[in-house]
This record gives sequence, structure tokens and C-alpha cells, in this order.
Amino acid sequence: MSKTFNPQLFECSFITLKLLLEVFKKNLIDITDFKSNSELKISYIQSNLKHIQSERRSSIECVIHECMEINRSY
Repeated sequence: MSKTFNPQLFECSFITLKLLLEVFKKNLIDITDFKSNSELKISYIQSNLKHIQSERRSSIECVIHECMEINRSY
């Protein structure tokens, strides 16, 4: 993976993670699909969060936390 921060990739990963969370909450995907599609995105977002302005970081951290809780609870 590239060491250079890519804002478009970050944004795409975050949007995808939010969508995964939304469809999981609506029971449109199961936990296996949620986990397999969210874990890498969570990791990528966490490792690049330092590049995001603090005002937005808080909302991103909330989504990450919620996704991680779901992944841990199953």
C-alpha cells in the first residue's frame, strides 16, 4: 500500500463504511458480509485519521467505533 495519503481513497473508504453500517442495520447484509467488508476499511481509516481535520475526525471516529462494536459483538 502506498505511504502517501490519498484523500479520495480515504473518502471512498469512509462512505463505503457508512453504507455498510446502514445496510447492516437494515438487515440487508449479514454479519459475515459486514465483517469481511468493513475490517480493512476500518483499519485504513484508522491509520490515516491523522490527516483529517479535527472537526470532522470526531464524526468519523463515531462511525468507526460503532462498526468495531458490531464486529466484536458477533
